[in-house]
Amino acid sequence: MAHAEMNALIGLKESEHPNIRSYILYTTMEPCHMCFGTAVMMNIRNIHYAADDGFAGATSLNEKLDYIKRKSVNIVKIGEELEAFQLILQSAYEYKRKHPRIENILSRWREVNNLAIDIAKELYGSGYFERARDENKSIEDIYSEVIMKYLNTKIRL
Repeated sequence: MAHAEMNALIGLKESEHPNIRSYILYTTMEPCHMCFGTAVMMNIRNIHYAADDGFAGATSLNEKLDYIKRKSVNIVKIGEELEAFQLILQSAYEYKRKHPRIENILSRWREVNNLAIDIAKELYGSGYFERARDENKSIEDIYSEVIMKYLNTKIRL
């Protein structure tokens, strides 16, 4: 169960990080229950994420549980383009790995940003990400191309 957030947090020792409450945990997707709970228990009081995760995201617990409310966790969702990019990448990955519950996962992400999921399916189907890898494209180039496609498609709709 080694999610990226867990890997980042596991090595922190409060004695070596006396200002841990001022740290910011940056994540691409809204943290799941496990990662959100770990951040809270490790005294991380600032969480910034790019994409809502309608399937497994847990930041709503911040307002639902009295214990967590008392911790005063500051949660910030970062802009639309990063959300779209993350959902496109994550959805393309799910198409590739053919998760047995892919439609359940993607239907929840569609509620967040349907267009991003449609573009992910198109880019996956066309082999865009494999070509980008084979051509050694930089993440900056991939980001620019994917977001340009997203924004142009959005304008046409």
